Amino acid sequence: MRGGPAAALFALVIGCALAPAQRDDAWVSVDGPLGTIEVRAFQRGFAEQLATQWRRAHERVTDVIAFAPPTPTRVVIGRDASDVATRLAVPLPSWIAGVALKGRATVGLNAASFAKRGSTPASVLRHELCHLAIGVRTRGRSIPRWLEEGICQAVGGRAYLAGTLANAPPLDLDSLIPWRSIADDFPRDARRAALAYEQSFAFVSHLERTGGAALLRSLIDATAEGRSISEAFVASTGRAMVDLERDWIERERRRRRGWLAIAEIVSPLGVAAVLVLFAFRRRRRRDRMLQSAMEAQDASPDPD
Repeated sequence: MRGGPAAALFALVIGCALAPAQRDDAWVSVDGPLGTIEVRAFQRGFAEQLATQWRRAHERVTDVIAFAPPTPTRVVIGRDASDVATRLAVPLPSWIAGVALKGRATVGLNAASFAKRGSTPASVLRHELCHLAIGVRTRGRSIPRWLEEGICQAVGGRAYLAGTLANAPPLDLDSLIPWRSIADDFPRDARRAALAYEQSFAFVSHLERTGGAALLRSLIDATAEGRSISEAFVASTGRAMVDLERDWIERERRRRRGWLAIAEIVSPLGVAAVLVLFAFRRRRRRDRMLQSAMEAQDASPDPD
């Protein structure tokens, strides 16, 4: 009966049942050391964990870029990429682990990516804070996308790369993506984007080993001033980019050959170790059976 006691009781029961879910799904704000973190209530644990790691991530970024990310920073943790996109009112691909909005001093983190091997809230935060710091250093001027992503992955660590490359094929040194095709933006396709991330990370890591963070900063400044990437390499290293790329590829091939040689040595040893272990276990089992038989014989009464 409309408006009667039964209907009122039914509405109360349904309301009580739904209220916790609605409250858990609501956006809440958590104070961080350098800004605020917005997160769904049921994922508040991510925000609290991140708050304890934020300052260290901020310092790591500042050490490499030599400019600090802007503060206060707004951090949004969404349950997935779509949730982040809706909260920030920006279009995002479904596979993205995070996003940095330089003009808004805001980063968005995709909590679904944290479940992937190696990816953590702190690693993704470092990556996105690095984008903000680069924006401060360049005063908002753009630099090649592959260079920026490679640097931010180097700062964020391999953990962020593991999350981004969950299902990516290995990097093929014989069919690399042309740098000019990933200078302005990365592919929207997940697999192609993953390869672009991997290629950028691998080359920039080589540059960091060669010239340290100072070389990375020099390339940032030179390209932000409007120099081409080729001119930036000559100005920063005295060498052409193609020569440094050739060095990187050759080093990577030597490293892979080294691992292959180790695998060829270890593989027979591994087989031998398995066979030895198998024989040892068989002998132990036989010895235990013989011991049990002897004990049973000793325990049996002597015949009259």
